[in-house]
Amino acid sequence: MRFLEFGCLITVLCGLLVSLKAEIYIVTVEGEPVISYAGGIDGFEATAVESDEKIDTNSELVTSYAHHLEKKHDMLLGMLFEPGTYKKLYSYRHLINGFAVHISPEQAETLRHAPGVKSIVGAQHFAQAAIAAGAFNPSIDFASPLDGDGHGSHTASIAAGNNGIPVRMHGHEFGRASGMAPRARIAVYKALYRLFGGFVADVVAAIDQAVYDGVDILSLSVGPNSPPAATKTTFLNPFDATLLGAVKAGVFVAQAAGNGGPFPKTMVSYSPWIASVAAAIDDRRYKNHLTLGNGKVLAGIGLSPATHLNETYTLVAANDVLLDSSVMKFTPTDCQRPELLNKRLIQGNILLCGYSFNFVSGSASIKKVSETAKALGAVGFVLCVENASPETRFDPVPVGVPGIVIVDVRNSKVRDLP
Repeated sequence: MRFLEFGCLITVLCGLLVSLKAEIYIVTVEGEPVISYAGGIDGFEATAVESDEKIDTNSELVTSYAHHLEKKHDMLLGMLFEPGTYKKLYSYRHLINGFAVHISPEQAETLRHAPGVKSIVGAQHFAQAAIAAGAFNPSIDFASPLDGDGHGSHTASIAAGNNGIPVRMHGHEFGRASGMAPRARIAVYKALYRLFGGFVADVVAAIDQAVYDGVDILSLSVGPNSPPAATKTTFLNPFDATLLGAVKAGVFVAQAAGNGGPFPKTMVSYSPWIASVAAAIDDRRYKNHLTLGNGKVLAGIGLSPATHLNETYTLVAANDVLLDSSVMKFTPTDCQRPELLNKRLIQGNILLCGYSFNFVSGSASIKKVSETAKALGAVGFVLCVENASPETRFDPVPVGVPGIVIVDVRNSKVRDLP
């Protein structure tokens, strides 16, 4: 029996299960890493940079502070454990302040309560059934908890995350963001894989281990390919029976309802003891506005800086500044290829681009529109969506130039402009 993958079990971070007793843990400790250290420690000047700056990893300030952090990691481990009873694998200094260490679960518990330690992330993977069936390819599927496609990390992070974190994009402030449960601690049990999904035997083993480890919540984005065809009873299988056992053990189980709806018989989470979670959206909005010359204001979305206050610019449609009409076969109006457009006519103006099927297929992106605008010397860009299915969702994409996506067709058609 195999599973259709629409996510990985809880999450996938990094690490490798190397023995039955010792495991690898990622430990974060108090104090800022190089990228966000703003000063305050005697003898070490600030190393923090703006979001659009590149850090100089070879500077004396950076190397000195990074060495200071690594020394603190070594001192902490040396104070808690005898030499030879642990192995530090990495010191994380630049992006997060912490380290990866190979220790026993008992040592991990000691480390968790040590002064200065913020949080013990465990990582395990389960693939014995996949290996026995010949479906597992270690060069693609990774014989470790390493995430193959990002969906597992997403599954875990929806229930965690820090609180009140400043949202800074390209040097501009966009308020603060928080995770759903900032004090949550995540354990990692990878049992699904990118190309073939997973096998029930591996998934059951992961759930069994998680409950044994003492987790409070199981967050599952996993389910069968479809409802059973041979019987009307949907929950008489090892997977759902295992989850019933988890609930009896006091674990709250949340499972994704599936990706096939909204049509009949598309739900793949049916057991009454499971909390089935459908797709949802949050209430966070990042609105942008485009003010036209006649005073009309069009609402859109985007995470970008604004144009200069009290200055106006000319809107130049990509369709009007083609270098050669024969390039229409490349869909130039979606502004993905700057070499197709006349830089002389665009420079200093705002580039108006059109939404094409390429955005749906993934061959076009808003990020590329911003790169095209910047390469052509445009002040900014407007991406107008005139043809999109009603259920299409447009998430704000952080860009470094002024930009806006107009998603409401009714508001995008304005007549009698001066």
